[in-house]
Amino acid sequence: MSDEKFDGLEVVSVVYMTETCAKRQRSFLLSTISPAFTLGVVVAYVIGGYLPWNIASAIFALSSFVYFVVQLLAPESPAWLFKRGRVDAAARSLRKLVWKPFLILSLFHLVQCATGIYHIVYYTLDFVTRLGTTYDPLTVSIVISVVRVISNCTIGMYFTSYVSRRFSTILSALLMTVSSGAAGVYEFVFRDAPASERPYQWLPIVLLVAYIVFGIIGVTTLPWMMSGEVFPLRVRGAMSGAVFGVGAGSMFVFIKIYEDCLALLNIWGLLFGFAIASFLTALLGIFLLPETLNKTHTRSSRVSCRRRNARTARRRLYPRGLFPDLGLGVLDRVCGRWATTRVAKIAISCDSVAWRELRYIDRYAL
Repeated sequence: MSDEKFDGLEVVSVVYMTETCAKRQRSFLLSTISPAFTLGVVVAYVIGGYLPWNIASAIFALSSFVYFVVQLLAPESPAWLFKRGRVDAAARSLRKLVWKPFLILSLFHLVQCATGIYHIVYYTLDFVTRLGTTYDPLTVSIVISVVRVISNCTIGMYFTSYVSRRFSTILSALLMTVSSGAAGVYEFVFRDAPASERPYQWLPIVLLVAYIVFGIIGVTTLPWMMSGEVFPLRVRGAMSGAVFGVGAGSMFVFIKIYEDCLALLNIWGLLFGFAIASFLTALLGIFLLPETLNKTHTRSSRVSCRRRNARTARRRLYPRGLFPDLGLGVLDRVCGRWATTRVAKIAISCDSVAWRELRYIDRYAL
C-alpha cells in the first residue's frame, strides 16, 4: 500500500477522533496515534520476518477486513453531517454515540473482573493455600470476610457517599496495583522455597487483606453503582440492565477460567496479572470514566431546562433556514426530541458554515 493511502487513513482517523470524542479526552487520544503507528510497524516486521509469506499475507488481509467492518459499524461524524446540512442524519449519528457510557461501564466491569477480586472472593480457601504459608486457610478466609464487612461499612460507605467517583477509582486501583504487585514479587522470589522455610509468611496475607480493602474504596463497588447515574431516566432501566448483564457475564467467565489461569501463570504470575489489570483500571478512571457523584439531580434540572427552552430554541432555527424541507415535528418523530434539542443548540451556538466545536457533547452524552 502506498504512503498516500497510509497518510489518508491517518488524516481521517485524526479528524474523526477530534469530532466525536469529548474535549477532555481529545489530547490523550491524539497522543496515542504515534505510539500506535510505531507498534504497528514492529508487529508488521515480526509477522513478515518470522512467518511464511502466505500466512503473513492472510493476517494483513484479515486485519484490513476487520478495519473495514469497524468502519462500517462506526457512526458518521455528527459535525461532518451537520456542516453539510444533513441535520437529521447528524441527530441519528449523535444518538448512536450515546452508547459510549454503556461501553465505558462495560469496560469498567471487564477490567474489574480482571483484577481478580471475584477470584479471591469465591476461591478464598484455595487462593490462600496457594500462597504457600503455614497459616490455616480457613482462619484466614474468615478474617478476610470479617475485614470485608467492616471495610464496606466504614470506608466503603464513606467513599461512595462523599468522594468523587473518578478519584475513588484511581486511588483504589493504584493501591491495588501496589499490593498485588508486591505480593507477586514475594511469591516469585520464594516460589521454590517450602512453605515452612519462607520468611515473613505474614506478608502475603497482609497484602491480600490490603488488596481486598483497597478494592472496596472504588473498584469493587462503583461499576455496579454507576449504572444508575450515567444514563438518562428514559433509558436508565434498559441500559442499566444491559450493563449488569455484561458485568455478570464477565464475572462468570473470569471465575470459570481461574484454574486455567493458575495452571498457565502460577500464583505469582496471576498476581502480576491482577496488578496489570488494576493499573489499567486506574488509566480508565483517569481518561474515560465520567464523574457522576451528586450530579444526577443536576442532570435532571438540565433536562427540565431543555424542555422549557426547547420551543424557543426551535423557533430560532427557522431564520437560519436549517430545515427548508423538513419540519421540526417530523424531525422529532424520526430522531427523537432528545437529539433534536441538541441539534437546536448546535444551530444556536455554532456558525452555519463552519463547525467550531462540539459543544453539545458533554461527558455524559459521550
